[in-house]
Amino acid sequence: MFPPDWKAIASEARELDIRSAIPIGEGWTAVAYRVNEELVFKVPKGPEDWQEQDREIALGARASRALAPKSSSTSCTTGDCSSPASMTS
Repeated sequence: MFPPDWKAIASEARELDIRSAIPIGEGWTAVAYRVNEELVFKVPKGPEDWQEQDREIALGARASRALAPKSSSTSCTTGDCSSPASMTS
């Protein structure tokens, strides 16, 4: 699995032109990569770790409105608060 097959990832996510992928950190269950100097990908190390990441994603999706700052200059405007593109200032 490591390093990730970035060409396969790019073929699945055609809107993503992967120009660079640099490992920036590692935990017990995943490695984080800085992609194109703008995105961070958390890549699980093993099959059981993918299940944990799926749980994290589901929790983040459900909790995004509660976790978003209430009184700042940045707010979610599109209903999909999980991506930076949905944030406006």
